[in-house]
Amino acid sequence: MNPANDHAQTEERFLALFEASPLPVQDMLALIRTCAATQGEDKAAGWSDMLMQELVDKQECSGLLTLFKAQAERFAGTLTPAGIRDKLKKASKDRLKSAIIDAAAFGETDVRESFRRIDLLMALTPGTLVIDAAWGFGCVKSIDDFYKRVTFDFTGKPNHPMPFTSACETIALAKPDHLFTLRHNNPAEIERLTSEQPDRLVRLALESFGEMTAAKLESTLTGHGFVQASEWKAFWDAARKALKQDPLVEIPAKRTEPLRLLSEQKTYDSRWFADLAGLTDPALILESIAELEDNR
Repeated sequence: MNPANDHAQTEERFLALFEASPLPVQDMLALIRTCAATQGEDKAAGWSDMLMQELVDKQECSGLLTLFKAQAERFAGTLTPAGIRDKLKKASKDRLKSAIIDAAAFGETDVRESFRRIDLLMALTPGTLVIDAAWGFGCVKSIDDFYKRVTFDFTGKPNHPMPFTSACETIALAKPDHLFTLRHNNPAEIERLTSEQPDRLVRLALESFGEMTAAKLESTLTGHGFVQASEWKAFWDAARKALKQDPLVEIPAKRTEPLRLLSEQKTYDSRWFADLAGLTDPALILESIAELEDNR
């Protein structure tokens, strides 16, 4: 094999891709990485700068953002955060993208955080489902590029405007399998689970919100209207009984410890017996022994 010929062919493929519209940035990045491995970082940086300028000239902001992310993750770029912001603004075709780039706070925070903010804000189109740290579940109602704010319809707080900068700090996109999203898309099914398969509802809660104590689980499910407070005891008794038969759910003996979803089946090893030895509440001790007996 002739390294010089291989490089010439790689360069030829790279230059040929400039004829495409839009530019195939991912394919071009793969060739830049090949160049870096065979010809060194300086040569690859030259190709990267060439691609960057073409993306700016063609006003392909999304492709330019992809390039800058790759530089941050895989190879060094030559631009400062302020330079990245300016290049992105030159490549943006409309006022909304320009306002989003300003809200990304390049130079004021880590550049990867700035990229995260851009990705989030660009995803906030009308109808997008979101979760806010304070207001809970909602959807995007509108986005205002002049006042630089997003208006959300939250459950219990409709028509709530938030500046772009505030949305970046508290808003997360709702995942398709999140309990809030599932209820939004099919409320009847969630009601059925609550009454017929309470253990399944608890699993969904743990998958959506992470591990939590029984008290936190209660406040979460009753606070968001999945279970009525007056019906909690009956719901939890039924759910707990079924969950004890699930080897991938860990129900702790102490109420101060969280329920957990396990990636593999729980084993009653020396650590489990050490935890048992540390219990002082007779009821918890008997409960643990009963659990051991049920699983052996």
